[in-house]
Amino acid sequence: MNIAHKKNEKGIVLVSVLIIVAMVGLAVSLMWQQQASNLNSTKNIIHTSQTINYLYNLEVWAKSILRNDDAKVDHLKEDWTTIIPPIEVPNGELHGRIVDVQARFNINHLFSINNDSTQAYLNPNYMNCLNKLNASLKQDFMSDFIIEYVNKQRPIEKFKHLSALRKIEGIEYKDYLKIKSYLTASSLIKTVNINTASKEVLSCLHPDLSISLAQNIIDKRPFNSLSEAKTAIRQAIGGGSQSAFNKNLISINSQFFLLESDIRIASSHIKVETLFHRNARLLNVISRTYEQISSD
Repeated sequence: MNIAHKKNEKGIVLVSVLIIVAMVGLAVSLMWQQQASNLNSTKNIIHTSQTINYLYNLEVWAKSILRNDDAKVDHLKEDWTTIIPPIEVPNGELHGRIVDVQARFNINHLFSINNDSTQAYLNPNYMNCLNKLNASLKQDFMSDFIIEYVNKQRPIEKFKHLSALRKIEGIEYKDYLKIKSYLTASSLIKTVNINTASKEVLSCLHPDLSISLAQNIIDKRPFNSLSEAKTAIRQAIGGGSQSAFNKNLISINSQFFLLESDIRIASSHIKVETLFHRNARLLNVISRTYEQISSD
């Protein structure tokens, strides 16, 4: 039995145990229902205590995995990358996975705001980033649409949630869906984990870092120290670059993780994104985003 298979079985067994616990006692759901009642966007999403408890137990699973993980280095061969396949439960099924949010490019790095918050400017080092990420899209000027939108806001400020891109004229929803997996939006997330980022995201870190050069970096992963990672980037870029690399933009570990849960119980079908912040062995929920899936 290979290691990946053992990891997968371990994750499934743990979730299954948590589900049994959820079936025995539903007390925690009262707290969740009270929270849900205070969120207008979730009034029609969570219909049963059963659904709420399954979500709660998926979060318990995620916390357990991340709490026991070695936080010094995070890469794609660790237990937290285990995907929970669809598990049948009474009247439905659930599945989920943990995603490293720091494997994504923070859209707020795209622009800078002047001291009196009256004007935003595209950062020249990253202005071509979205063009690299959306190479499969028809839009060539997504960065221009974004900076135009930001400058129309009062006060001018950074994005608090990636879903704000859906409000921007010129960015179609279907294109937003294609690019969102590469991006995040947060004032808290400062670095990109070079051990988990895709070649597309890595190519955003420097104007001279092409996707093919980024693949060369990926081939050398995982990096166990920042010095190793920085050396790999310098070698990929070469000595002829006119732009300095921002060494403060990368890390080899992560503090922010996203649990993507998909739960269907009878007529209730929800997708939930739970954002965790990990500080040592302490896991805190930063936010939850709920989406109700139509039965049509």
